[in-house]
Amino acid sequence: MNRIQGMIIEPFDYPALEENKIRKLTTILEFDDPSIRHGLIMSKKAISPKEQEKWQALVNTMLADGTMLRIFENYFQPEIAGKLVNF
Repeated sequence: MNRIQGMIIEPFDYPALEENKIRKLTTILEFDDPSIRHGLIMSKKAISPKEQEKWQALVNTMLADGTMLRIFENYFQPEIAGKLVNF
């Protein structure tokens, strides 16, 4: 087997983009696309819809009770952390 069935994708490291060296090499393109929740990617082939719903419920609970915000605040400036969970 030895295959990945799911993964958590971390947000982009926005503070690193603010550093002068990286800023000169980086272009940020912004679109008017609506925000969508992402970050937990699962294999539809390997994980049943019922299990996917359980994982999504867990993520939703972490968003609702502030757990996700507290985790992001450990790694990002507060205003960035807030934008990552409130859109």
